[in-house]
Amino acid sequence: PELRGLFEDILSCFEVVNRALNTQRPSDTLEGKAETLPRSLVADVSSVLSEGWSYYWRWASSEQFTGTFRTEFAAMLVQIGIAWDAVLAGDVDDLGEHVQTEFSARNYVV
Repeated sequence: PELRGLFEDILSCFEVVNRALNTQRPSDTLEGKAETLPRSLVADVSSVLSEGWSYYWRWASSEQFTGTFRTEFAAMLVQIGIAWDAVLAGDVDDLGEHVQTEFSARNYVV
């Protein structure tokens, strides 16, 4: 399955959520940031990550799909996790750049 588009949509949504929760320039201020998060948002993100890793586990243990596909899928899940952690931290202005930097800094290679 082609999942790259869905992955990019999730990261785009996180950019919007980041601005809504953490102001337009999260790194510039401590004021005006959400103190609580909507339960439905948190549950949905948790579901994406936990279901994603469950699928990965199933596919890897049964050798379903190619190893390359599974590696790319795992890389997407890791990057979604990095982006979500940045939203929760509340001080990252550009999630896309942050995700790329963190992913590379951890020496992950796809």
